[in-house]
Amino acid sequence: MVEIVSDVALAKVPALEKPFSTFLGNQQAKRSIIGSFLGMTLESYDFLLYGAATATVFAPLFFSSLDSGLASLLALLTFAAGFLTRPLGGLFFGHFGDKIGRKPMMIISLALIGSATTIIGLLPTYDQIGAAAPIALVAMRLIQGFALGGEYGGAILMSVEHAPARKKGFVGALTQAGTGLGLILATVIMLLSAHFTGDKYMVWGWRIPFLLASVMFLIGIYIRRFSTETPGFLAIQAQHKLSKAPLVKVVKRYPKEILLISIIFMTAQGNFYVATVFMASYAATFGVPASTMLLASAVSSVFQIFGAIFAGMLSDKFGRAPVMVTAAFAIAVMIIPLFLVMSTQSTLLITAALSLMVLAQSAFFGPCAALITESFSPEVRYSGVSIGASLGAILGGGVTVSVVATLIRANSGAITWAVAYLVCLTTAGAICVLFLKNRRWDPGLSSAPDATLRGR
Repeated sequence: MVEIVSDVALAKVPALEKPFSTFLGNQQAKRSIIGSFLGMTLESYDFLLYGAATATVFAPLFFSSLDSGLASLLALLTFAAGFLTRPLGGLFFGHFGDKIGRKPMMIISLALIGSATTIIGLLPTYDQIGAAAPIALVAMRLIQGFALGGEYGGAILMSVEHAPARKKGFVGALTQAGTGLGLILATVIMLLSAHFTGDKYMVWGWRIPFLLASVMFLIGIYIRRFSTETPGFLAIQAQHKLSKAPLVKVVKRYPKEILLISIIFMTAQGNFYVATVFMASYAATFGVPASTMLLASAVSSVFQIFGAIFAGMLSDKFGRAPVMVTAAFAIAVMIIPLFLVMSTQSTLLITAALSLMVLAQSAFFGPCAALITESFSPEVRYSGVSIGASLGAILGGGVTVSVVATLIRANSGAITWAVAYLVCLTTAGAICVLFLKNRRWDPGLSSAPDATLRGR
């Protein structure tokens, strides 16, 4: 049921014109942003856990009746299945997020993600329940993907719509920095679990990282419960401007924005997955130990956190487009060195190259939260953000890594065409940023663009 918001209630909404120090003193706004940050952290934590366990755990334990090659292939397909349901989640959560509010949908999405990840840690293996094991695994992965389709859009709206008008880039990037923290936590917990459980890791040790997700999502649920609805939604609700069919409205009114955002997000996600997922398997072809790539991934995640936040701050000062286009240029420059350094087998060089690449990628991704939020009016914002981001995630996460791997394999290990593809992808993302007019919609008492901020 839609809550009736009085003038008194609206007066308690954090005023976006207040100094940032005043805003930070608002306990409810801080809870909203912290809850969003934890949700993004859990999202990346779940992704890395599932991705890392696909070949090493799920293939031998959930597809044990098949030969190792086919088992690995099917396990990888379960990983990809999560991308298929992500757009459906984006449509569902976007629709109801624009109709009944950001807050309830964020609680539901986080509960689904945390529950699915925890259940994976409890699933019986193929030897215990037969074919029901992989079926249950796929079902949990589909739920993960469905929930993630709404988690990203809701998380950035809960933070950006609570932020002061001229601090949205910083606050949005702060939320997205949860991705880096999630990668760090997942890497450390996996290493510790494998170390302390030893030969019992494949028996029950692998379950520990998945079960620990329950702690994180329960904390997130608790914080989100006491967070407030966003000023943007409260304003349009008070003015009785809630859309009856936000999905239809956003597709009709903003088709260009959705297309541009999907390509921008494809660029961000594609380069991220190539750096964090593909490079691990590519390095293995040169005999680089898995421990080296885990160390490089953990170090680069620190650069990712600070790179995203710093880029978000710069975008508030200089605008989203200048920062993101500069970051895209840096990504294009780093692509070739990242591939070439793997053959050196040097831990120092690999860590440095991966860290610089992730730093550039995070600088492109950091301002995305504010950029895409500001591209839609409040009454259809959740739908627009979720649809654009979900489409980009499929193309970036589900397609780019496969294309790069296929191009290298088809050219007998040569990286020429793979590099060309990634440079073209990055260039396309930069061009789309320039074409996406940054409206800076006023998330306060009007759904019209704020003329004083237009073009920043």
